[in-house]
Amino acid sequence: MKKITFLFAFLLTLVGYQSHAQYGCASGIPITDGYTATGITSPGTGGPEDWNDPNPSTINMCQNATGAALSPSYFADDVYLFTYTAGANDEEVSMTINSLTTWTGLGIFASCTGTFLDDCMGSSGSTSGGVLTATATVSSGQTVYIAVGQWGTPNALNFDVTSFSAIPLVNPPSCTILSAPLDGATDVAIIGNLTWASATGGATEYNLEVGTSSGASDVFSGAVGNVTTYNVGTLAYSSTYFVTITPSNANGPATGCTEESFMTIAPPPTGSICSDPIVIGSLPYSVSDNTANYGDDYSGAPGTTCGTTSAYLGGDDVVYAYTATSDTAINVSMSPTATWSGIFVYTDCADIGVACANGIANSATTERNFDLNVTTGTTYYFVISTYPSPQSTEYSLVITENTCVGATVVYTVVNDCDLSGGFLIDVEVTDMGSATSLTVSDDQGSASQQFTSVGTMQFGPYTNATDVIFTVDDEGDDDSCTLTSSALTQVACPPANDECADATALIPGATYGENAVDGILVGATYSGFTNTCGGTTAISNDVWYSVVVPADGNITIETGADIATSNPGNDTAFEVYSGDCGTLTSLGCDDDGAATGLFSLLDLTGLTPDSTIYVRVWGYLNTQLEPFSISAYNLSLSINELSIENLFSYYPNPVNNTFSLRAVKAIQNVAVYNMLGQEVLRSAPNTVDSDLDMSSLNAGTYFVKVTIENATKTIKIIKK
Repeated sequence: MKKITFLFAFLLTLVGYQSHAQYGCASGIPITDGYTATGITSPGTGGPEDWNDPNPSTINMCQNATGAALSPSYFADDVYLFTYTAGANDEEVSMTINSLTTWTGLGIFASCTGTFLDDCMGSSGSTSGGVLTATATVSSGQTVYIAVGQWGTPNALNFDVTSFSAIPLVNPPSCTILSAPLDGATDVAIIGNLTWASATGGATEYNLEVGTSSGASDVFSGAVGNVTTYNVGTLAYSSTYFVTITPSNANGPATGCTEESFMTIAPPPTGSICSDPIVIGSLPYSVSDNTANYGDDYSGAPGTTCGTTSAYLGGDDVVYAYTATSDTAINVSMSPTATWSGIFVYTDCADIGVACANGIANSATTERNFDLNVTTGTTYYFVISTYPSPQSTEYSLVITENTCVGATVVYTVVNDCDLSGGFLIDVEVTDMGSATSLTVSDDQGSASQQFTSVGTMQFGPYTNATDVIFTVDDEGDDDSCTLTSSALTQVACPPANDECADATALIPGATYGENAVDGILVGATYSGFTNTCGGTTAISNDVWYSVVVPADGNITIETGADIATSNPGNDTAFEVYSGDCGTLTSLGCDDDGAATGLFSLLDLTGLTPDSTIYVRVWGYLNTQLEPFSISAYNLSLSINELSIENLFSYYPNPVNNTFSLRAVKAIQNVAVYNMLGQEVLRSAPNTVDSDLDMSSLNAGTYFVKVTIENATKTIKIIKK
């Protein structure tokens, strides 16, 4: 009975030894030829069975070995390790396992230090488990480390060793054959990659002979190492190549290896790629064709300054090349039959997909037409392509030389609100083209002006919202270089509070709507600030408000429906700042924080009492122009607690002609004094709003005394 108990305990010890992954290289189990085992498991709960050491972490484990490439992460969790030492001869060792868990790796390594496996000789891995085999050639007397590893979940090993063999290599290896391309293959790519199966019998070297005739080696000849893929260089189109692969080991080379052959693909038609374009010898040039005839060699967007940033190189492409024979202008016309197509011009093949000299693309089937100034000796590459769908298009391409070179003209709308109440337009000629004289005229009956050299001339003034179109005519041409501008206009003059320095003062009330001010964005301009909310477009036209912080340091800013019109349509956003107009610091930004509509609200606390803060308001994504209302309030305030400073606001300052006052209660008197203390203007409005006409006063500094409910406040203003 005692003997049986002892034997049972001994067997349990053996099972326990085999059922847990070991920790470290020194714990490998020595095995010999013919070894098998079943039910090898590991708990996977952490502890000594977890190597937690990608082996190695910086390179692909088997990138230089005959086995398949394997991620080092396959040996980063549980690892079960065997060791084997070869005998007097080189040997081919091979282990096959059946893994009952997913994410299992099997590898044969020449070195192992601590928990670091390296010098992979052969490997196999599977995310789904199952049968894995690793094979390697081992030198006589060499010890190798055979590891079964786990990559994360399920964090445990469960496998059988179904076979292990160690075959002494006393003979040369067997021959092998091509696996890609196969013997007799046609239409093989010209990139020159050759792949073959691993030779049996412990091959340690492969010799390649590649030639353009049977038995020849004019393309490549030599040993390539213990690899199963090699690139012999770019091959020629429509050519037959002959390949002989001879494996070898320490016992010599394989004998009787068969020569194989394959044929490369026919060359693509001229025009398929930029390095072999369809050459346009002279102008005029016209052709009708289909991009489907040239294949899909480019992809993605055409590049910058191409008329589009979308994937118009995603379909089949055709490339034309024209070398200019003179400094002139050419006209390019491409008419497609399919939608989503374009034509793009480059001055270097390397620029395709990077940057264009010109280009146009859209989703319609209309003509794509543009002029292009060309320089003698420069080659221009014209690429016609489409979106991935429709993939290809029929097209007609016509390129002609213009009788002149067009001028380059820039148009700029200039605000003239202070003088005419409208706008001016600057016409700047930056390049005369081939013209010696240009006549510029508008469609509003203004006197035409003539350019004989580059420069700028001004037209106008024009009434706001008038569409103005200019014609630039080269008197010496046949009208082929006549330019017509797009419609130019200024919708409205900027609001009085368009800039921070002219911010409209808000008078704090006790609740929203008390002392609210209606605002507009029509005609507003960009202040140069980047939005941090409310549609972060690069440019948002905005208006400004200011408010003095109440004594408790708290204030709420809120927008809402325009009071005058009850228009609820604007989708506002605003940002609040402390500091001065030249050095503003953001206190917060809001888009849709108000309870109603798409209006904005910010509750600000802990501010410096009696300091001035600024509010910048814009429409969401710079598309909202409807009127709105804005209010500043503090629940601790009541109208009776407001000082004279908080009873009214004024703008603008400096003032051109009209000085405006807005008050909570009726303004009794307004008196204006010059620097000598002389009264120069007086008004008794007895209303909450007052506009004072100062057009008759000279430019300079004035003091304005404002009286409300028998309390007087003096302010200093500048008259322009």
